[in-house]
Amino acid sequence: MSDPCLEVSDYVLEELAHIVGGSATETISASVAGEVNAVFGIELTEREIAGADSLVALGALVQTALTSRSAAGKADGEPRPDPSADEEVPLSGAQRRIWFMQQFSPTSTVYNVPTRLELTGPLVVEALHAALTDLLARHEILRTYYPARAGVPSVAVRPAGPADVSRVDASTEAEVDRLAEEQARLPFRLERDLPVRFVLVRRAPDRHILISTFQHIAVDGLTLDLLGRELGALYSRHAGPAPTPPPARQYAEFARADAAAARSEARRRAVAERAAQLSGLPFPLVLPTDFPRPRFPRFQGDAVAVTLDESLTAGVRGLARQQRVTPFAVLLAALAVVLRRAAGRPDVVVGTPAAGRLLPECHDVVGCFINMVPVAVTVPDGSTGAGVIAGAAEAAWRALERQDVPFEDLMRTLTRRNVQPLTVMLSYQVSGPAIRFAGLADTTLTVSRPAGTAKYDLSLYAVATGPALRLELEYDTDLYAAETAAAILGAFRAQLKAFVADPAAAVDPHGPSGFDKSERVEF
Repeated sequence: MSDPCLEVSDYVLEELAHIVGGSATETISASVAGEVNAVFGIELTEREIAGADSLVALGALVQTALTSRSAAGKADGEPRPDPSADEEVPLSGAQRRIWFMQQFSPTSTVYNVPTRLELTGPLVVEALHAALTDLLARHEILRTYYPARAGVPSVAVRPAGPADVSRVDASTEAEVDRLAEEQARLPFRLERDLPVRFVLVRRAPDRHILISTFQHIAVDGLTLDLLGRELGALYSRHAGPAPTPPPARQYAEFARADAAAARSEARRRAVAERAAQLSGLPFPLVLPTDFPRPRFPRFQGDAVAVTLDESLTAGVRGLARQQRVTPFAVLLAALAVVLRRAAGRPDVVVGTPAAGRLLPECHDVVGCFINMVPVAVTVPDGSTGAGVIAGAAEAAWRALERQDVPFEDLMRTLTRRNVQPLTVMLSYQVSGPAIRFAGLADTTLTVSRPAGTAKYDLSLYAVATGPALRLELEYDTDLYAAETAAAILGAFRAQLKAFVADPAAAVDPHGPSGFDKSERVEF
């Protein structure tokens, strides 16, 4: 009889194909790793899973991991969440970073996460309210606030109760946009406010928009996908018989394990080893700016955007398949070339958000697991496009393999105090699974960022929207003018076109970067 642990689902195989051919390292690889690890009770890395190019190869990896687990038991390392722990709940490392940043600027909305859920069809409003109430009851993290005790953040959880949902009517799309913008611009007071606000807008009898504004301390990108799917299931249960099992774990269990890991010798070694790998690299990467850097950052920003045509998007994805890397690696390589030209040095450092859900039991937990990972890419003189892409892919894998090392711990080791260690961030985003509400014709979740803010000097977001790729460059308005940001984005797009046209061609280290007004690239 065959071992059922080797019966890999079609879903996993489809996701593996996406990894090679058309999706982001962070989003899809993390999803597949969580699925495989949760099904088989093992801990394969994202790189191992992405490297399996057939059912046989994946089955061999799973069998090897199962054999090792049976022979040796769980390896020594950082502790797993303990659901029976009853000590005071701490903040996780990611939460502490957000909490202190919010104290530095209490009125800032830079960590707001605005979302809009478009609901088309005969909505049962009472069922939606009941579903939102259930959602808050199921996840303590959505009922948590963070009062300070002697200047140190603590965790407090409000009892479950009816969800507070404001209801308004809107006669025009502009009015809906205005309501959403007002919500996005309202700061959260973490010491007393819950980290989510709901406004239900009635646009027409068969069209509603649920505007939900979250504070990043409670959610990340995978959490928003999870909440959307779960809200649909809860609504369907209240609108008709559809049982929804309770969540297996709460975020507090992860926070306890994270706090224990922070004190462990394994964590100390991991930080020291990763710091040694990054020693001597530019933290921060110094780039030309239009205006002098202020003494203290205000995190005020704006954004410019462009959508790549379907031909160029297909070219990027095809190049990734040809090079056996992800599209994320192609984008990272193009950005590294642009930054190398602007900085005047071959090695550059770019931050990229990692999912951070390394344990299978954390895969479906609501909360903020995200960790910023510095990726060091080298663009030597004489490099070809294919060579830079291969180097960027390897650099990304090396960095993501150590995404368990908290960003703040790493930066404390590498940089002096009061210095923003990362100036540039790259994020590749893909659409999450479909959200279904019983009886509704269509449901669309849109996640945006608060207008008028910037977490870094430059943040490049690449969003896969069907056959096209949308690029959005968020920039700090204290440092850059709009025309400079547009020129940088133009130089990035031009480099992508050059990669696609001839990946074997040499990369010009002195080509256009967009930072210099004399060599701006129009798009």
